[in-house]
Amino acid sequence: MHGVGDYESQAALAGRPKDALRPSRCGLNPQGLVSARRSLSLWLITGAVLAAGLAFSSSALAAAPEEPVTEAATGVTATSATLNGELNPNASATAGYEFTYNTNGTCTEGSTTEPGADATGEGIKVSTPLTGLTPSTEYTFCAVATHTEEEVTETTSGAPLSFTTEAAQPAVVEESTSGVTPFAATLQALINPENQATTTCVFEFGPTEAYDSSVPCEPGTLEGAFEQSATAPAAELEPGTTYHYRVVVANATGTTEGEDATFTTLELEAPIVVTESVSGLSSTDASLEAQINPNFQETTYEFEYGTNEALTGATAVPGGTLAAASEPQLAGPADIGGGLTPGTTYFYRVVATNGTSTTDGPVEQFTTQATPALTIDPAQTITRTTAFLSGTVNPGGVTTSYYFAYIDQALYEAAVAEGAPNPYAQGGRTPEGNAGADHEVHTAGPLRAEELRPGTTYHYALVATNSVGTTIGPGATLTTLAPTPPIVATGAAVGVTQLAATITGSVDGRELSTIMQFEFGTAAGAGSLVPATVMSASGSAAAIEASFGNSLQPGTTYFYRVVATNADGTAFGDEQSFTTGVFSSPFSIPITPALLPFTSIAEINAKEAAENKKGGSKPLTRGQKLAKALRACSKKQKKRRPGCKRQARRKFGPKSKKT
Repeated sequence: MHGVGDYESQAALAGRPKDALRPSRCGLNPQGLVSARRSLSLWLITGAVLAAGLAFSSSALAAAPEEPVTEAATGVTATSATLNGELNPNASATAGYEFTYNTNGTCTEGSTTEPGADATGEGIKVSTPLTGLTPSTEYTFCAVATHTEEEVTETTSGAPLSFTTEAAQPAVVEESTSGVTPFAATLQALINPENQATTTCVFEFGPTEAYDSSVPCEPGTLEGAFEQSATAPAAELEPGTTYHYRVVVANATGTTEGEDATFTTLELEAPIVVTESVSGLSSTDASLEAQINPNFQETTYEFEYGTNEALTGATAVPGGTLAAASEPQLAGPADIGGGLTPGTTYFYRVVATNGTSTTDGPVEQFTTQATPALTIDPAQTITRTTAFLSGTVNPGGVTTSYYFAYIDQALYEAAVAEGAPNPYAQGGRTPEGNAGADHEVHTAGPLRAEELRPGTTYHYALVATNSVGTTIGPGATLTTLAPTPPIVATGAAVGVTQLAATITGSVDGRELSTIMQFEFGTAAGAGSLVPATVMSASGSAAAIEASFGNSLQPGTTYFYRVVATNADGTAFGDEQSFTTGVFSSPFSIPITPALLPFTSIAEINAKEAAENKKGGSKPLTRGQKLAKALRACSKKQKKRRPGCKRQARRKFGPKSKKT
């Protein structure tokens, strides 16, 4: 049996408030005793169920602690307070605690203190101090009791209470300076208004802690509960002097003075020459520039230049005045005013003066622009029709292009004799090259000169152009290799009959594309030869031939020779001849030898056959039979025609001896 002292566990199992079983001040509560008996029966039944192996939900093991009491906060200041409460976990239970608080009028969705130690019993007073609170702010908080059993935690929150933190004077978090010059500085501070609008904010400064000067803060009013920056300019200071300063800020609650701090203004110094440069450069003029830091003082400047690095006897170029500043300023451009020599190196510097002293800039140099300077090299890899040309180009400081000009030596000499400004104008030129835009010497080429004539002397030169002008460099000559006309030979005539023959020959084109042909006729001498066949070839030796099948006249002497032409000339072979055979036939040979076109034997036989047909049937002559047989052969396959024709001539041809 469980005693009445176990009322809390009995009440939890019975699902009734534990106060129903709590003893009265004068003894046992009768009504609670009845409830206890009922709870005991329920407890026994529950124990039987557990003995049978039925599982309870784990949440049933942890009983929610009795609601704690939230008590008034104590020790409230502008930034801190102590939160208080009372726990009532009873003798047989253990409860922990914590406080939740917020500024939104509730205890939820705010902050939670660290958990306090567990306690057992009645009326246990608990408290937790808070710091870092915001002044002049209302906070709401609740005491929270916690009970954990077998990793299940139940919490119970007490009723909310509120308190308001006290008002506070502003807080100066930090003081510093920036932009310190010989004559001024920027004073700055980090200030927390502590949740009240500031009423005044000034920076005090001076050579001593007496702070004989002051200047208002920017911004003039600060609000909120966070650190904010305030600044103020301190002007009309003395160079190289130490100053004391502090910020003084006030609100409705009070005034806060920052700690004394110091800064030292910069010493006055000479101007600083940062860079020097040249602009507007041409062949005879230039403008000089510089970047100068006046070092907080008004500064005057001028330039000087000359042709020696020591600037002995230098020429002055007027400059101007720069306002007092601490950043580099552009000095110039100052125009020299012309009169410089093209392609000449000059030295220069800037001279800057302020109230402290004078600074000479470093000696720099520039070279005026000029027309290109050129040299020529001997030609290389010369062939019959090409050569590679090279030389050197100094661009003269301007973007420069170049090419090689070339012309037949005879034409060059004639142009020079006539005083032509460019003796190469009527000649050829290579493709262009680019030499850049500096004053360095660059290799030009090699570039290829093309379409030259074999065995010819050419005059050539390098020509370069930039915006200043054009330079025709010194000239040189080259001679192309000798021409290589074809080499030809006239061969024998073969297969000579009364009506046909094949003439032969050979041609060496000398590695050039070559036109090859025979000249052919019935009279001796080159003047009377008539072209017969034309063919093209390239490379080395080639055999050629021309056939005249059934197109020649019988008993006729023909003359022929090989003729070949390439880019370097025409060559003629030795003249050769042959004589066709004769027929023993009733018709007579024309007195004048026939050249193409002419009436063939076949055409003559066909005519006679037609006439015989008109006069009646007559026996065919041998010539008529030969013509008929040759016509039949022409209808056979191409490869069988030659044999057929030879057989026809043996059978029906003239019986006289061939010549």
